[in-house]
Amino acid sequence: MLFSIHPGIWGAFATLATGITANVVVSTAYQTNKDVTLDFENLSSDIIDGNFDQNDEYKKEQRKLYLMWGTAATWYMKDCLLGKNPDPAKETLCEKHRNFYKGAPETKSTTFSWDDLYGYLQKIRNKKQ
Repeated sequence: MLFSIHPGIWGAFATLATGITANVVVSTAYQTNKDVTLDFENLSSDIIDGNFDQNDEYKKEQRKLYLMWGTAATWYMKDCLLGKNPDPAKETLCEKHRNFYKGAPETKSTTFSWDDLYGYLQKIRNKKQ
């Protein structure tokens, strides 16, 4: 009986679960990193590849931000890219994203696309080599 439910309902449920997960990840990232930011204009290779002194808490937090950036960037593109979000709670998160990810390409342009995001990711990965 459970498997006989219309496939569209399963799809809607999967979409809802994915959206909730993305919002939880983004909200958690912005709540845990109070004073740590990631400057994409001066992103060092040790943050990208994780080769730094593991006792350096600031760099560990920067590395976490870098690893969460992919999810955060896609969320930002969905909710914040076209300007001010009418939902005050989301606009607060949009502002936190702009502060945490200084110079990130999605924060500098309102016409940033998925291809641009992928290209930028490839560029910074190749930069470290």
